[in-house]
Amino acid sequence: MSTKYGMTPVVSVYFECMEEIRYAANQANPSTLRFNTAEGSSIIWALLRDAHLFCIPIDTYAQLYHQIDRSLTADCGYEWQSQAALLLDDDFGDAEAEAFADTIDKQTKLQPYPQNRPFDTIFISPCGLDGDPSKMLDLTEMQASIFFGQDLSQLDGPFRGCSYKLMGFLISESRAFVFIKIKHHPRNVSGQEYAIAPSCLWSKTEENLHGNGWIKQMSNAAWIIPGLVDYLNSFQRFIVSRNPTFGERYNFKRKVKTIPKPYYEIRLQQEVVYDHQEQAWKQVDSRSNGDSSHYSYRFGVKGHEACRILRGTLPLDKKYEQKLLKRGYKVYTITSPSEKDAERLLVRHRKPKGAREWLAILSYFRDGYKKGPVGAPYIPAIRTT
Repeated sequence: MSTKYGMTPVVSVYFECMEEIRYAANQANPSTLRFNTAEGSSIIWALLRDAHLFCIPIDTYAQLYHQIDRSLTADCGYEWQSQAALLLDDDFGDAEAEAFADTIDKQTKLQPYPQNRPFDTIFISPCGLDGDPSKMLDLTEMQASIFFGQDLSQLDGPFRGCSYKLMGFLISESRAFVFIKIKHHPRNVSGQEYAIAPSCLWSKTEENLHGNGWIKQMSNAAWIIPGLVDYLNSFQRFIVSRNPTFGERYNFKRKVKTIPKPYYEIRLQQEVVYDHQEQAWKQVDSRSNGDSSHYSYRFGVKGHEACRILRGTLPLDKKYEQKLLKRGYKVYTITSPSEKDAERLLVRHRKPKGAREWLAILSYFRDGYKKGPVGAPYIPAIRTT
């Protein structure tokens, strides 16, 4: 459906966040919620500007949050109920609350920040691509308070009776934020009765100073953010080489010269595709030499797992084996490949290791990058699941 930006809801959410942060960056005074200063807003705006957009279903986020919430509550020795409900329980005294928070804090310090992100900076919004943006994920006052690290019910005046909606997560190399829409906020943009407040959940500076960058420990961000990144990374395309037909060469030549509209949709899915496009261009234009000159625009290629597979007949030369191990390969001579490596062979349509074969597999994460001819316009996309 259309929004006030004439775009899909996830793009509308993204631009609403951009508009609000730009407004805050121009103000002399920080917000009452002390989530930000004008200088900090400029940093957030720059990160938003460079972010790649991802849209996930609301149900997917809700299931992830529920699993994390249930697991952590059980690990703290309590029969499961939501953390928000647990903290409001009359039988949950100060001593219990302190012990609960201490356990969460200790476990949070053990959680690493995700390094293998689809792109350096990503914005993930749990909303439907074609759904109503007003029906985004509602947060209770307690949930919003946990994300902001302060009790919102204790704030005076116009903060009482507010409603809260989860807009999305901004995840970058230096910081991670959650964006929450607060309705009936006293400060507004363009006369609208709401504000969008970011709250920092992880900071590289904090990690350098204290060895642990997670800031709002009770928000479960130390599990939510890695969980979201792992979910996005689970969608992979596996390339299998195949020569193109004449029709594919002709159609591909016509297709790649078109330029899509900004924020065109890329559907993420687990799939095996046949690499006939590059083969087609080698036959259509031998001068391309893999320089992407046959594209008419620049586009982002998300980070993904890459895999190199070597095999040969036993016995394997010892010096060569040591060289492979030094380069990071997992070498299988007598033993069978691990479950994960066997899966890598299967999804790439490679035959299993034979009884008289040795097998070497190197897997690594290739960072996201931009592809296309230098000087061509960059066209942003929405990646949906």
